[in-house]
Amino acid sequence: MSESEKIIAVSVFKSLVHQSSQAKNKIASIAGELGERIKHHVEASNLHAGAFKIICMLDRKAEDKRDDFIRSLQLYIEMAENEIWADGHTGDIADMAAQRERDAEEFEAAAGDANGKALAKGIKPLDDADAAVVPLKPKKGFANAPVKPH
Repeated sequence: MSESEKIIAVSVFKSLVHQSSQAKNKIASIAGELGERIKHHVEASNLHAGAFKIICMLDRKAEDKRDDFIRSLQLYIEMAENEIWADGHTGDIADMAAQRERDAEEFEAAAGDANGKALAKGIKPLDDADAAVVPLKPKKGFANAPVKPH
């Protein structure tokens, strides 16, 4: 360390550490007291804790960001009410499984029809030997290249 380099004085450093600890303790105490008040009103006054937290979050936002959030939230709630929560459930599992099976059968039939049309136009299926995976030959100069350990 050079002589011209500035260093905080030890007494100032100690004072800042002490003040920081005191401030954090005060904040924790205030937050605890506020938490107790909120808990009391949740139990005694029917305050909804989750909704209250959202309101507090919105209160900290700038007006334009708050308005944008509220507009979006209202749209999402409406969409959820109409499209997700309307029946009170997501559907009958047996009906959903049967529908998936019908969809899979329709897909296989359509794929078979497309394959049949392609074969009729002259595309021939590969023989089993032609369809086998053939290893690629290494490029010149790479076959015996040394491998470096990581």
